[in-house]
Amino acid sequence: MALKDFIRSARLRFLPRGLLARAMLILVLPVVLLQTVSGILFYDNHWQSVSRRLALGVVSDIRGAMALYESFPFPTDRETVLRIVRSTAGVDIRFFEPRDVPEKIKNRPNARTAELVPVLNDMGIPYVLRHLPEERGVLVTFYAPDYTAEVSIPYKKFFSTTTYVFVWWALFSSLLFTGIAMLFLRNQIRPVLRLAEAAKSFGTGRDIDKKFKPEGATEVRQAAISFLQMRERIRRHIEERTRMLAG
Repeated sequence: MALKDFIRSARLRFLPRGLLARAMLILVLPVVLLQTVSGILFYDNHWQSVSRRLALGVVSDIRGAMALYESFPFPTDRETVLRIVRSTAGVDIRFFEPRDVPEKIKNRPNARTAELVPVLNDMGIPYVLRHLPEERGVLVTFYAPDYTAEVSIPYKKFFSTTTYVFVWWALFSSLLFTGIAMLFLRNQIRPVLRLAEAAKSFGTGRDIDKKFKPEGATEVRQAAISFLQMRERIRRHIEERTRMLAG
């Protein structure tokens, strides 16, 4: 019993009391819940999965290029291997003489490199990640014992923008169509509100707005017509009683 009272009091306190507000809540709340659940359970997991697979593919190409570089000691063979890697893997990789590893390395991931940085860490080679200007990608410098490798990776190789665009498109379309539905719903509820206002005015003895007329859905029009007929019958009855008492 106490639980029912609590639910009833909470419902009266937090839920809107007007018909239009309740109808809007019934329309908007499922859309918000659906978009939230979809964004958390599907889009986010799918986005992470796709980005991680792209990152694994890029790092696999880098590992292969390093292994080939180490397998071919002659410069001409290495140049041929690098040319093949650049054309097939889509990354620009260059090798230099070994350099000292920087003392402080801070490779902090952001939204685009969130899946790439952990995969690079798994390689076990010290590296420094820098973002290239003009949104061209990242530059990763590896400090191996026998060489230093600089790899320029475009964002499209390890970051998926299709899911990002789809999420925004789904959100925008939901807002757009929900807004259109709210406009139509308001137009459908407006005759009900006018009928309620007319009934309230008649019940308190005030004149009904002359612009009031049956409109809206069939059921609402029937209710408005019945109300006008009832008002007319009551008015005739009052006039008859008045004439009878006066005569």
